[in-house]
Amino acid sequence: MSVFKLKKGQKVRVQIEKSKKDERKTQFNVVIDKKLKNRVKQIAKICRIPLSSFMEHCIEVGLHYIEQTLRDDKKRKILEEHLEMKHLLNKKTGDEEYIIRIAENNSNWLLLEGVERVLDRMRLLTRQAAEAGRAGNIKSMERYQAELFREMVPFLNWIVDLKHREEYGY
Repeated sequence: MSVFKLKKGQKVRVQIEKSKKDERKTQFNVVIDKKLKNRVKQIAKICRIPLSSFMEHCIEVGLHYIEQTLRDDKKRKILEEHLEMKHLLNKKTGDEEYIIRIAENNSNWLLLEGVERVLDRMRLLTRQAAEAGRAGNIKSMERYQAELFREMVPFLNWIVDLKHREEYGY
């Protein structure tokens, strides 16, 4: 039939059947930082698996930790600020370690948050006590030392409480 159509000058439309795509696997066409891309390629090569399989694993693990982070309102706010500043606005931030720690299901993220604040206060009180001692003001030096001790005891109790909370799950 098609031979007659060709001789008469009619156009014949040939349909080529394409193989169906695997619906389970799709690709995200997004721009990714070159350093991050190279790290993923390098680790996939070390693990001796295809890049696509390793990238799928990275996304899976990342989503697991992000979902845990989103359960807590305080953690969620910190994560949103990080995503906005670092990944949306591409500003340099030094909070990578902190962001990784808040996703963990332990007390490390609380410890990182509280330690810096308390250490600053302890440094200030130590410096004030030393300056008072150099000036010969023994009464002020003793007052600063007592205040330093009052700062340290609740902080140490808090650390012990975090350890117990992690061990016993309360």
